[in-house]
Amino acid sequence: MWEDEQPSCTHPGLPREPIFQGDYAFNTGHVRKFGVVDFVFFGLTLVISTIIGFYHGWRNLSNMSTEEYFTASHSMHPLPVCLSLSASFFSGVTLVAIPVEVYNYSTMNFWAGTNFVIAIAAAAYIFIPLFYQLKTVSCFQYLEMRFCREIRSICSTMYILYMIAYLSFCLSGPSIAVSHVTGIDIFWSTIAIGFVCSIYTAVGGMRAVIWTDTFQIVVSLIGVLVLLIRCMMAVGGIGVVWESALRTNRIRFADFRTDPALSNTFWSIVIGMSTIYLSYGFNQSQVMRSQACRSVQEAQWAVVGNIPGLCFIFFTSCFIGLYMSTLYENCDPVKASFVHHPSQISSLLAMDVLGDTAGLPGLFIAGVVSATLSSMSSGLNSLAAVAVEDYVKIYFYSQIRTDQAQLFSQIVSVFFGAIIFELNHYISGHAHLRYAALSVISLTTAPLTGVFLLGILIPQCNLTGAWTGLLGCILIEIVIFVGKKKASPMALPDKALTCVSNCNLTAFSNASISSLLKLKRPPSPLSSIP
Repeated sequence: MWEDEQPSCTHPGLPREPIFQGDYAFNTGHVRKFGVVDFVFFGLTLVISTIIGFYHGWRNLSNMSTEEYFTASHSMHPLPVCLSLSASFFSGVTLVAIPVEVYNYSTMNFWAGTNFVIAIAAAAYIFIPLFYQLKTVSCFQYLEMRFCREIRSICSTMYILYMIAYLSFCLSGPSIAVSHVTGIDIFWSTIAIGFVCSIYTAVGGMRAVIWTDTFQIVVSLIGVLVLLIRCMMAVGGIGVVWESALRTNRIRFADFRTDPALSNTFWSIVIGMSTIYLSYGFNQSQVMRSQACRSVQEAQWAVVGNIPGLCFIFFTSCFIGLYMSTLYENCDPVKASFVHHPSQISSLLAMDVLGDTAGLPGLFIAGVVSATLSSMSSGLNSLAAVAVEDYVKIYFYSQIRTDQAQLFSQIVSVFFGAIIFELNHYISGHAHLRYAALSVISLTTAPLTGVFLLGILIPQCNLTGAWTGLLGCILIEIVIFVGKKKASPMALPDKALTCVSNCNLTAFSNASISSLLKLKRPPSPLSSIP
C-alpha cells in the first residue's frame, strides 16, 4: 500500500552510511519498549488525576449543588480556568497527529496556528459576555430564548452526537500510541484511560475537571518540551532540519491553489479551519468553564490567555514533525514496519530519542495521555450538563432535586464514558468507522455554528429564518457527504518523499528485509515534482 501511495527517494547500490549513530530503530531493527520507570510516570499520571477528582468530590460533598457540579459556583480563579481551557483545546490526538501530519505532507500545517486568534477573539468578545450574563448551565438554553424549544433540542442532540464522535476519535490515536510503546493491548490501554477519566469526572464535577486539567497541561507541556529538546540534541540545529525538509519536499508555505478538492492549501487551512474553530465559542465544555470564573472580565481573560499556550503547543508539535522527518529521512518507519499505523510514529520517535534516559519516554507518553484525559473529562462533564438541562429538566422531571440531579449527572458521565470507550474500540481497528466518526463531526459542526452566529449577530433573524438556515445547512451537509462517497476521491495533499535506503538490513527480520527489498527501486517520477 505504502509502496504506491508515497513517492520514494531510495537509491539502491549506495553504501549504507548512517547519518545518525545510536540505538535508533533504523540501526537496531527493533523498537524500544517502556521500562519500569516509564511505567511509573505513566501510572502516576492516572493515579494523581484520580486523587484530584476524588479530593474535590469529597471536599464539596456537603454543598454539591447543580451549580457547583457544573460551574464550580462561579468561584474559580481565571488562571486554572485558562490552563484548563488550553489543556482540553488540544487533545492527545493533537500531540500525536500534528507531528505526523508535517512528516507525511509539508509545512503548510503551520498556517493552522493563525486560526487560534480568530476563534479565541470571537469566543472572548462575542460568546462569553452573552452566556455569562445569561447564567445558564447549558448554552443551548439561549437558542430556546432566542428562537424556540425545538431548535434547542435539535441542536443539543447534534452536540451530543458531535461530542461522542469527537471523544471517540480523540481516544483512538493516543490509545494506539500507548499500546505501541507499552506492549499493552489497545483494549486495556483504552480501558485504563477511559475508566480513570469517567470516574474522577463523575465524582468531582467541574472543579475536579479544572484542577486535573491544570495538572495535566503542565505534564503535557513538559513532555512536549523535553521531546523537542532531545530531538534538537539528536538531529542538530534548525539548519540541518531545513536542508532535510527541502530535500524531501516538505517546505511548502505558499500553496494558494483555489481548487476546493485540495485539502491542504492556504485557503482550506486558514478559511476552512477558522470556520470550524469558531465553534469553540459556543462549545458547551468551554462555556461551562468560562462561567466558572468570578466575573465576565475574568472569563474573557481566561479565554484570551489561551493564545500563548495554544501557539506554543501547536508550533512545538509542528517542529517536532520536522525533526521527525529529518531523523527518519532515509528509513521511513511505516515502510520499515516499525509501526503499523502512522499515529505510532510519534511514540516511536519518543522511544528513539528519549529511550536512553529512563523515565523520559514515560514522561512524554504521560503528556499525551494527560491531553487525552483533559479533553475527555471536560467533554463528559458537558455531556452530563446537556443531558440534565436540555432533556431531564425539560421533558421528564422539571422539579428535580439537587441531589437527584447530581446523581443522574454522575450516572450519565459514566454512561457516556462507556459508550465512547465501546465506539473507540471499533474505531481503532476500522478505517471506515474512523471516517464515519469524522463525518459526524463535520455534519454537526457547521449547522451548530450557523444557528448560533445567526442568532447572535443577526438581530433581524426570526424563527422562520432560523429553521430555514438550520435545516438547509443540515441538508447541504448530507448532500456533500453522500456526494463525496459517490464521487472520485478528494485530492490528497502532496506526499513528502520517504526512503528506506538507510535501514540496517542486517538487524532486521527476514520478513522486514523482504518488504524493504520490494521498496528499493529507482525513484518514482513523482519524486521529481517540487
